[in-house]
Amino acid sequence: MLNDILGYATLPYFLEGILVALRIAGATLVLSLLLGLALALAHNGKIRFLRWLVGGYLWVIRRTPVLLQLIFWYNALPAIGLRLGGELTAIWSLTIAFAAFVCELSRGGLMAVKQGQLDAGAALGMSPATVFRLVRGPQALRVVLPGLCTLATYLVKETSLASVIAVDELTLRAQQEVSRTFQFVAVFGGAAAIYIVVNTVIAFVQRALEKKLDYTRRKPPRDLPSAPGDQPPAAEAKRLLDEVVLSEAPPGRPHVVSARGVVKQFGDHVVLNGVDLDVRHGEVVCVIGPSGSGKTTLLRCLNNLEPVTSGVIEVNGVELGTRTDRSGARTVITSERRRVRDRARARVGMVFQQFNLFENLTVGKNLAAAPVRTQKRDPEEVRRVAGRLLSAVGLAGYGNAYPHQLSGGQQQRVAICRALAAQPSVLLFDEPTSALDPEKVGEVLQIMQELGELGMTMIVSTHEMSFARRCATRVVFMDGGNIVESGTPQQILENPREPRTRQFLRTVLGDGVLAVASVPAEGDEK
Repeated sequence: MLNDILGYATLPYFLEGILVALRIAGATLVLSLLLGLALALAHNGKIRFLRWLVGGYLWVIRRTPVLLQLIFWYNALPAIGLRLGGELTAIWSLTIAFAAFVCELSRGGLMAVKQGQLDAGAALGMSPATVFRLVRGPQALRVVLPGLCTLATYLVKETSLASVIAVDELTLRAQQEVSRTFQFVAVFGGAAAIYIVVNTVIAFVQRALEKKLDYTRRKPPRDLPSAPGDQPPAAEAKRLLDEVVLSEAPPGRPHVVSARGVVKQFGDHVVLNGVDLDVRHGEVVCVIGPSGSGKTTLLRCLNNLEPVTSGVIEVNGVELGTRTDRSGARTVITSERRRVRDRARARVGMVFQQFNLFENLTVGKNLAAAPVRTQKRDPEEVRRVAGRLLSAVGLAGYGNAYPHQLSGGQQQRVAICRALAAQPSVLLFDEPTSALDPEKVGEVLQIMQELGELGMTMIVSTHEMSFARRCATRVVFMDGGNIVESGTPQQILENPREPRTRQFLRTVLGDGVLAVASVPAEGDEK
């Protein structure tokens, strides 16, 4: 019996049948991947009509048998004038059926990519398509790969359904052989053995692809510095950083950043309520305030990551998020393509609280992504600048490491280097030390202080009052979506005028530290 099964498993007639099945499965898999990804993007998109359309498609396809769909299309296509033949009809029907499963897998993979990485790409001036190619697509593929390979295995087996519409694949040939020889066990056993071999090969391919795509399993580079702690910043850090810091003021513009009457609402909730802010070249402005005061939202609006509800923001003379016509009327820009273009022209860099490094790229590729892909700069020059930046922050030799192989302080220093590699004219920091261990805070603050001393224009949302006192040229206190008070660090941190500012500083610094602020300023109510 075993010899009979092996004989049928190697029968050329059967091997020709599995080739037909693989041809159908391969074409269906490729088309299903393309259609399913397009459906997933539409389903996750902002166009409500497309979301409803895709939702209706998924509802119908996932609730009807694949065999029924195959028979339906076999009879429906000729009725509308499309005579494709059995094999093409099978590909058509299976593609429509399996694209629904690919759509759901793709949606899960796309949603698994952290939004912070997408925000980081946008902040670097990268288009959504570029972010998808470099970051979102590869990371989503890693997540969905096991499901896709399982789907491929299932698809190879489902090609047997094509036998009902007379497609000459393996199962139909096995049925024909049984009708001739009546050796049910040997014939179908041989066909089953062929299916098992094919799907075993798919399983090995899956394991190889998973190993290749899983960057979390990769070992640190052999030349990675093995010091027990973080390396101290290089002695010539300022000289190295000075190469990328734009220390010359733009001609004819008194302010690098100018915000007028900025209002931002999420539904009925007003987060920013008419904020006015001007920042001159070389200023270090520290924005302080309680959680929920609008600090982060202000920074995201200044970088055009969040469209303003009303008001106007200009950075380097580029109006971000709105357009003002000749009559003075303003309209909010909703086109992501135009927002990306304006963001790239304004050259605003941003460092995030959670680092938001691209997890699938090495440190060196993180730094080179925007300059090479978006700014079209020379890759060799970008690599040279990236190496100098890493040396300046004490991370020489870490270019081939992955973000998960670094500590929090190291990741934030890489994030600063990534922002600087794009040669920004103004740098935004969104609470850059709040996610760090206390021992690592000083490393990041030291680099920020050096940047400020070199003339980098910075707006820093922070709770580090010692940094604000030591490095800021101006401190802005926000509460309830408003700028309550603004002045020098000495004015705000030692003798604030507003009671709300004094209350906040007492909470943060303690009554003893702010004893001088307990004395009412002239003009305050007793």
